[in-house]
Amino acid sequence: MRTIGDWQNICQRLLGFIPRPQDFNRSSLKVTALNVHMLEQLQLPDLATQDMINQMARCYMFWMIAGMMMVDTSGNYLKLMYLPMLEDLNVVSSYSWGSATLACLYRFLCKASQSNQNEIAGFLPLLQIWA
Repeated sequence: MRTIGDWQNICQRLLGFIPRPQDFNRSSLKVTALNVHMLEQLQLPDLATQDMINQMARCYMFWMIAGMMMVDTSGNYLKLMYLPMLEDLNVVSSYSWGSATLACLYRFLCKASQSNQNEIAGFLPLLQIWA
């Protein structure tokens, strides 16, 4: 189990910023923390290094994966477990993100069918198209 300090180091290395401790909830990061960082870096400088470009690319990919494709019921937090998968950008395209998104949606549909559950999560546009 990673600590907040571990996640801060991973965020600094992969995303280019260190979130505040209050931006974490266990192993999740507040959406607003990533959004603020991305807005601050909206336009990369002309002399941006390859590391800066890669970090911003990871920010967008992380937001798409954790904030849209595999979103949970909180809606306010991004699961950090997806972030280490973005470390090597050369292999990210080899992952089966579509299958993972579908599996996540199936899992949340199963959870939503339980009598004590009143919310649904997952990539709901896929469910709308499918229906």
